[in-house]
Amino acid sequence: MTVHVRLAAAVATLVDRMDDDTSEAWDSLTGLQVLLVRIIAGGDHVDRASLAMVARTARAATIPSLQSLIRKGMVAEVEDGGGTRLVLAEVGRAMLDDVDRARAAW
Repeated sequence: MTVHVRLAAAVATLVDRMDDDTSEAWDSLTGLQVLLVRIIAGGDHVDRASLAMVARTARAATIPSLQSLIRKGMVAEVEDGGGTRLVLAEVGRAMLDDVDRARAAW
């Protein structure tokens, strides 16, 4: 096993442990919902179609998870000149701040 492979494995193990230890900060979201929140938080112009594509998930699976995030107040849809886009709402932004604090404390 090369040094690079061992290093990559060690980093992956560390990230897995950190994620396990900070999972409460994700507010009981499913794995797909966590992925959707991360994509929306990091995207410039994310709409429903691009969200499913970037998540590499069928739109039929993505939409119910997205609707749940919208109902919880974590994500919002806003109109702009190019159509409707998804953004983190105040609750979603606060949750990500909690996740960042939990990781920093780890």
